[in-house]
Amino acid sequence: MEKRTRFALVLVKLGLARRSNRQPGCRIVFHPITQALARRKGGLLAAQATIQSIRRVGNPFLNSGHLWASAFLVFGFKSTPPLVQLTPFETVEFIKTTTLPLAIHAFTTFSRCNSALELLKICTSVLEEVEKSFAARIEDWCHGSLCWKKKQKSNLNPQMDECVWQDTTLLKATVLKTRAKLLM
Repeated sequence: MEKRTRFALVLVKLGLARRSNRQPGCRIVFHPITQALARRKGGLLAAQATIQSIRRVGNPFLNSGHLWASAFLVFGFKSTPPLVQLTPFETVEFIKTTTLPLAIHAFTTFSRCNSALELLKICTSVLEEVEKSFAARIEDWCHGSLCWKKKQKSNLNPQMDECVWQDTTLLKATVLKTRAKLLM
């Protein structure tokens, strides 16, 4: 038996978690009190682990509650700042694979128009910030002095930045198009 499976069974026997029949495989769901304690004690490391696992397994049809929680960790909520900071590439991938399908699923399945539109609005503003950071970095690279270019050449890959910048722009257009369709 795998180590994780044995650990999950021990948690279920102790009453700290319960089996989840809604999802395939060996899945457990923690009691809300255990979840609250983990949020307080886990901090940034637990939040980052949550985001990494959601990025790997993210399926809006199976675990939309976890996907919404990960969106709150990445984007923040009202006065709460974002807890997890992703790189620009990770941000684009997270929005493309998790947030966009989640918003569409929330709208089509649960008729949660306001929630889906708000999530897409936040995604648009995050993508605009990522675009601005790319534009500033590439502009600095193009207009910098020759010695600065030689020193920074190993740290900055303009071709990679340009590809991610292009993906960011295309994803922003897709998010805006989806927002427009949901508004109609």
